[in-house]
Amino acid sequence: MLKALIAIFVILAILSIVLDLIFALLPIVIVGAIIIYLYNRFAGGGTA
Repeated sequence: MLKALIAIFVILAILSIVLDLIFALLPIVIVGAIIIYLYNRFAGGGTA
């Protein structure tokens, strides 16, 4: 029983860290994608 509780706790801790990383990186990825898209759109001569 104790091992199961420890395993659940460890899994939850790892998920929490992963979600924190995802939410921290998400704005950077979105902004980067938008900048690349706009750069290709306007500086790439309109051929995307």
